[in-house]
Amino acid sequence: MAKILLFGTYTNAPYHPLKGVDAILTDLLSPRFQVEATEDPDAFLSLSDPGYHLVISYADLWDHPVPDKCASALAAYIRSGGGLLALHNGISLQADPRLEDILGGKFTHHPPKCMLTFTPSEGSLLSAVPPFSLSEEPYMFQFSDPSALEPLLTFRYKGTDCPAGWKKSCGQGTVIFLCPGHTPETFQHPVYQEMIRLSVLDAEKKHQ
Repeated sequence: MAKILLFGTYTNAPYHPLKGVDAILTDLLSPRFQVEATEDPDAFLSLSDPGYHLVISYADLWDHPVPDKCASALAAYIRSGGGLLALHNGISLQADPRLEDILGGKFTHHPPKCMLTFTPSEGSLLSAVPPFSLSEEPYMFQFSDPSALEPLLTFRYKGTDCPAGWKKSCGQGTVIFLCPGHTPETFQHPVYQEMIRLSVLDAEKKHQ
């Protein structure tokens, strides 16, 4: 069975523990995928195993980059054709400069949680999914090269359309970021679940 490495934070998670989210993602992605959830970054050292089709990041490690050897292993996995799907706080892998570059965008701050409507980008892999509304944190980002990103999702905040999801090629691999995911309840929304499914299938397509 194809494996997905789900990397997050169980202990000492400042804002977004993996507990609860892990069970929802495991149910969502089975039986096609065997989801292996861990908070141990040494798991990245095993990504050379061809059984791993994708890494999902729900890490809550804003000020603590993963160890150098682990960041190198994850970067090498992606560049050699692996997939990475970062969900909400999963972008905190940006604490390592190499992974920030791979992710394509850097989280800078967020205004208070509020009701947001998320709209898929036309012509993207999510274009068949309808807009949906959630109470979420409106993450804001800084981009070094916006032209390298394929827009996937936006939200409307104070009259402005803000990026909420993108896809990026990295070497032979694919990186996708989706902004929603503040609480386990977000992951129970059927439209967001479909977005996750589509993103997983796209990011791991080299194995199909």
